[in-house]
Amino acid sequence: MKSLKNISGDKMKGAIGLVFYSHVIPFILGLIGILLMCTGVMDDKPMYTSLGLIIFFVGGLLPFIILPIILGL
Repeated sequence: MKSLKNISGDKMKGAIGLVFYSHVIPFILGLIGILLMCTGVMDDKPMYTSLGLIIFFVGGLLPFIILPIILGL
């Protein structure tokens, strides 16, 4: 197993980018989507509800769109 000291700076930056696109951004978009859906349902604002649904699904699909482009698959 390689330690982090043996990994070059470019590979480490790539790994951080992958984690960012596969875990951080979808989580943030999902959280914002859920908050908008709850706000829209409780305040009877269908625009917020539909926007929340769209943002939630974009957050779920984003890793499957971005990561193949980054990895070159």
